[in-house]
Amino acid sequence: MASGRKSIIAVCLFLIFVLVLSSSLASTPRTSSHSNNVSDTIKAIFSLLLPSGFFNSGTLYPESRYPPGTPGRWPPTACPFPLPNLLTHNPVERDGGSNVAIREALSSLNEYLAARTSATDIDSLAIAVVTPAGTIFDRGYGVLKANDTGAKQHLVDKHSIYRIASITKMFTVFETLLLRERGVLDFDDPVEKYIPEFKPPSASRGWSEHLRDREHGKEEHVRRLGRDSPRVSLRQLASHTGGLGRDFPRRDIGKWPITKDWPTISPERNTTFENVLGTIKDTPLLSVPYSYPIYSNVGFDLLGLANVAANLQSAKENGADLAEEPKTHKELVKRDIFDVFGLNSSFYRLPEDKYLKDHIAVPAKDFEWTNTVLGDLDDAAGGQYSSLSDLAKLMQVFLSPNPPSKEHSYLPALLREWLRPLHIWSEGLQAVGAPWEIEYLPSNLDYGRRPGPSPPPVPYPPPSTPRRVPIYSKSGNLPGYHSLFALNPEFGFGVVVLVTGTYSNTHEFIFQALTRLQPAFQKALEAQVQEQYVGQWELAEGDDGAGNLAIVSLLDSQLFLTHLIVDGIDVLRVMQEANDEFQSDPVPPGVPRRPLSRPVALWSTGRLHEFRMVIGRPSLNDARFIGCFPYWVSIDPGLTARGASLDLVYWEDGELVYPSAGVRFKKKTGRW
Repeated sequence: MASGRKSIIAVCLFLIFVLVLSSSLASTPRTSSHSNNVSDTIKAIFSLLLPSGFFNSGTLYPESRYPPGTPGRWPPTACPFPLPNLLTHNPVERDGGSNVAIREALSSLNEYLAARTSATDIDSLAIAVVTPAGTIFDRGYGVLKANDTGAKQHLVDKHSIYRIASITKMFTVFETLLLRERGVLDFDDPVEKYIPEFKPPSASRGWSEHLRDREHGKEEHVRRLGRDSPRVSLRQLASHTGGLGRDFPRRDIGKWPITKDWPTISPERNTTFENVLGTIKDTPLLSVPYSYPIYSNVGFDLLGLANVAANLQSAKENGADLAEEPKTHKELVKRDIFDVFGLNSSFYRLPEDKYLKDHIAVPAKDFEWTNTVLGDLDDAAGGQYSSLSDLAKLMQVFLSPNPPSKEHSYLPALLREWLRPLHIWSEGLQAVGAPWEIEYLPSNLDYGRRPGPSPPPVPYPPPSTPRRVPIYSKSGNLPGYHSLFALNPEFGFGVVVLVTGTYSNTHEFIFQALTRLQPAFQKALEAQVQEQYVGQWELAEGDDGAGNLAIVSLLDSQLFLTHLIVDGIDVLRVMQEANDEFQSDPVPPGVPRRPLSRPVALWSTGRLHEFRMVIGRPSLNDARFIGCFPYWVSIDPGLTARGASLDLVYWEDGELVYPSAGVRFKKKTGRW
């Protein structure tokens, strides 16, 4: 024992000597080649005394992270991939449960909101944080009837009802998709299939031609307006990519420009089927369809009409009693969404029910919008009222990996399809879906945070953003009412915010929530992944001495298989060498070749505990500007053994299974 201690002391003294020597040499002006020679010499001395990979301790497969002769730290993969979302299957409990980080994040959020809502620009705010298990946090701040200063005031809560404005569009698209699942319509059906009067001008007809013809009164051009109409689909209406304007009919303000008396938004829009379709026919499209999104309430007016018409058409073909079928958007959504999912505080017209009327939040200013009826045509674009509780119920359905009923077994697949971008803006941080407003936030969203209820502004984007997390949201604004419904499906939670007052930036409240919650949910997810997958795995039925081993690691918040030894064969090395030899790609100029037998990413297939080993193409994996391309194109190499692909691994009954080799591993307990 004493001899061992002396050896350790001797090695430590030698290390100190070499480090001092290195420091003194580095501080002396030398040529770069001389410095490199000194560094290489020191490393050579260390390599004689210390185990391989000592310099890179802290990683389970150090050689793959630091290629010889390459300065700096290599990322484990050029294509960061999300962890399997175990939080959807094992959600966070109410108020964070036993998770201290989430409890502290929710407490910090509560402190921030309590302070922020004391300002006069906010009459009330209701917020909920939701997981697949339900609401884990809900709070209300401010008074319910801000316009009635003489009456006894009640605080808002989860049962308070708000106008949700354009969050209505989310319900309209959901209705379209539900009808599609019943075979009533197709998302890519042309609008005129259900609204024959929809006849926009040719996409090539621009505004110069339109204004010139209008000025000269060319009737022949006017007669040709309805011909050669472009094909606009229901999907384009749902994603604002049909080229339609925002609101029809437009208001003519006469003289322009002006510096005062700017027209105000009026509750009376005089929107009718005839004047909307007439304006579409007589006015050039704002842009060529599918070129880029232009926010269009008119498009959602038409989508609501198409839903109703398609349902009636299908009912007639099936011999149903048309008298029993919904004739308006509000009736259709009540039948297919409100009643089915138990949304008992959602509607489009102020109810007679005293309980519901008493729970409607009213702003101090613009309170007349509380009672404003948008009408059957505009209802689909923004006419809905809902409570925090109702929106949280629907968010729970959207987040859950399991369908709410046998009749809706298709919902998880529908949501995977629905939560997708259809147009990505050129700055790469925002996108548009149907009707989602998508933001790609950095996964390290807590960058720059300091303790306290109100953190300082976070640098956006932060200096290093290895991966971005998509947030699928829908916002809504009417005078006095502001709302936002935001989903974070990768981490199994979402946030709903409903506001009355003059402050309209509900995105700020969502960002404040995400800034606090994202790091806590990240830790919770990593803890579950660590417990479920990470560690050293040995043969389930004992090793015969041939050397069988699997090691699974978390590197940069991603899941990797760092070792896979079967019958003494390094499987990862064989697969990477074979892949590189098969592809025979030369290393691009200026790109150093990373060594083979490096960690291999495990990408979830979307089925619980099932993964593919993502080898990529080793000669291209680190090439500049290639990113994820070598990885996703190399999944499933087309080679099988024992009926399974060579890149398939999964966990079953607590064991790691590599089926193509016919081996099962059990997790080694204790230190490894």
